Amino acid sequence: MILTLFTITLLGILIYQDFKTRSVSILVMGILFILFCIQAFDAERTLIAVGIPFLFNLILVIVQLVSVGVYFLLRKKKYASLVDTVIGLGDIAFMVICTIAFSTANFLVFYVASLLIALVGTGLLRILKNDRTDIPLVGYMAFMLVVCIILKLSTTSFDFYNDAFLLNIINN
Repeated sequence: MILTLFTITLLGILIYQDFKTRSVSILVMGILFILFCIQAFDAERTLIAVGIPFLFNLILVIVQLVSVGVYFLLRKKKYASLVDTVIGLGDIAFMVICTIAFSTANFLVFYVASLLIALVGTGLLRILKNDRTDIPLVGYMAFMLVVCIILKLSTTSFDFYNDAFLLNIINN
């Protein structure tokens, strides 16, 4: 429970930093990665049980980032670095950190939901502020992770590393 509260606190720091300054602490993200590794090995207990979903999740993120790169390459008809022009290095680092926190199916739902929330939230902020703002992707993803942690605390059937909760929702 203490690790969970510490994790929520660190995620809260990332949310605040990203929405306030559009930059995040690499130290906080490093600590989160260590906490996620501890929680993953505590839940699964073997390197293979943790490593295979981590690799699948990582491949998913890499494929998505490469796809975005190809899209912008074709759109602009020249190569330009995506890092810190289209997507921040902190955003990429946080995506990679989150890959260890979930089974593959749960990660896919978390990832897509986070991106949709970021899109809708940023769209609403742009309408309300009448200003073109950057997307605080780490902030939105960290918020969704807090929501997932609260769901895990309130529902005994939900587990980050077990797809039974998700499969039960799909089958009913």
